[in-house]
Amino acid sequence: MSEPPTPPAPDGPAELGWIEAAIEDEFPGLALVTVEVACRPTRTAPWVVHRLKDLSNRITGAYALQVRQLTVPALHRAFFRQLGLDPDVRRPPMEQAIFDRLWTGGFPPEGMPGDALLVGLLETGVAVWAIDAATVSGPLGVRGATAGESVGAGDPAPALRPGELVVADAERPIARLFAPVPPPHAPSASTLRVVLFVLQVPGVPAMAVQESLSTCRKLLRIA
Repeated sequence: MSEPPTPPAPDGPAELGWIEAAIEDEFPGLALVTVEVACRPTRTAPWVVHRLKDLSNRITGAYALQVRQLTVPALHRAFFRQLGLDPDVRRPPMEQAIFDRLWTGGFPPEGMPGDALLVGLLETGVAVWAIDAATVSGPLGVRGATAGESVGAGDPAPALRPGELVVADAERPIARLFAPVPPPHAPSASTLRVVLFVLQVPGVPAMAVQESLSTCRKLLRIA
């Protein structure tokens, strides 16, 4: 008689990541919020597909024109400018998601955990990213890249500019700020747990961060 499957370990508590001192001085109020959860990448559940369709119907051209005036998207635009990024060229996450919806005509399901993260973003304006927990060494934080560092897999792996801000663990850079998490840290078919993280830009309410993380955690729990 086969043994019953081992239930997944419970979600960990939300924690604050570390911020390099020089970055903390330059960007007061910047925070990294992380939480580890069980997650098996899978097809998008029907109820999540329904939620994406509802969001697609609510996000119209008129909404796209006014989204920049909303508090959380406006704070992200301001922070992009502080980083030296033109938010009209490299769009902040919420604006990029809305642009993609207008361009494609909807939010087609692309699988979990990505669709759970998209719902969290669209409903709160706060982006959440996922990292395969098995590839992380130590707590996550934000620091400047050093000369010769790269991010992700590949031959050669994409090089980082010295001083470029990255999300990193104790050993290496994991991802550029506000960019997709690349392999080998992105969730894959072998992933069992992920570390969800939010880059809380200065001024964004903690409640919005908590709501986005909570939405993602609930959708992943029932996937």
